[in-house]
Amino acid sequence: MLQVSGLRKHFELAAGHVGKDPVVVRAVEDVSFAIDKGETLTIVGESGCGKSTIAKMLVGLVAPTAGTVEVAGRMLSPDRTQDDRRLIQLVSQNPWSALNRRRTLRHALEQPLLAHGIGRTKADRARLVGEMVERVGLTDRHLGQLPAGVSGGELARAVLARALLLSPQVLVLDEPTASLDVSVKATVVNLLLDLRAELGLSMVLITHELDIARKLADKSAVMYLGRIVEQGSGEQVFDEPRHPYTRMLLASMPVADPEHRRLPEGLGEVASAIAPPPGCAYHPRCAYAEAICGTAVPELLLQGDRMLACHRADELGLPSEVAAAHAAAGVPLPLHASSPADPQRATGGRQAYDDPSDAPVPVPERTKT
Repeated sequence: MLQVSGLRKHFELAAGHVGKDPVVVRAVEDVSFAIDKGETLTIVGESGCGKSTIAKMLVGLVAPTAGTVEVAGRMLSPDRTQDDRRLIQLVSQNPWSALNRRRTLRHALEQPLLAHGIGRTKADRARLVGEMVERVGLTDRHLGQLPAGVSGGELARAVLARALLLSPQVLVLDEPTASLDVSVKATVVNLLLDLRAELGLSMVLITHELDIARKLADKSAVMYLGRIVEQGSGEQVFDEPRHPYTRMLLASMPVADPEHRRLPEGLGEVASAIAPPPGCAYHPRCAYAEAICGTAVPELLLQGDRMLACHRADELGLPSEVAAAHAAAGVPLPLHASSPADPQRATGGRQAYDDPSDAPVPVPERTKT
């Protein structure tokens, strides 16, 4: 249904000094993926890795520097036609910025129909809008409200309804639950699951919320500094991650039980996209980096059951294999260790603490008042 090949986006910034060459921000580098009808691909990664830039290129808001986007066998040009735009629609990260705060929700939902010439009469358009808002769990009462008069969850449903009115083949959702509380997130996630099953929608979900990604993903791609570093099924990526960055990302998720809480193994901050490190961009933070990691960019290649961009992919075992090897040897499992042959290497030579209370970090006592 959706085929993305070699997608790349470079932004040129003014150098700031006369005679200097422009500074290039490599926001997205050589991203490729494909999803079938009714499938959901989740794209996860830290802020600044290029996820939202990919979303904007998919829907035509930003022209790619290189690469192609194909939907249902139709190659989409950088200058999108109306027919192109109907094939793939965006649900934006902030519904407040996507709506005119001075016009009603009815007005907002009718605009796509007017722009694309759908519905010959006002009555036809009112019928289409009414059917869609009912499908997403709203009522005709909501249509007469201004954006400020409805809740965040209702606003998210309205933005979703507007995207669906054009009957797209692919829906791109950029952080659709970021501004919602937990209970409302659950209803939106269930709504997306129902709509996917009912309409056969293909979806690209971009999110920081790994629990949401895990729930919705048929396939998942993990990005770091503009590149995909691991790509596979949702179960593979979230239950048995192989790339060191994916493991660090999942280890950073808060765990309610202190006895199962572990410190992430990554060091430092994300490097700048203006001056990325040579070789593998993750190597300055990686506990498993070797000399080759700092000189050669790893290709995204099929490694067993998934795509990986790591020079040591053949050496790093699955977490379940590592845990079994440590258990058989009677050795405690440090952090999210990947090499059963050398448990100390998995922490980069640092002491591992299964429980944060064991770490030599002073915790000030709360003063009673």
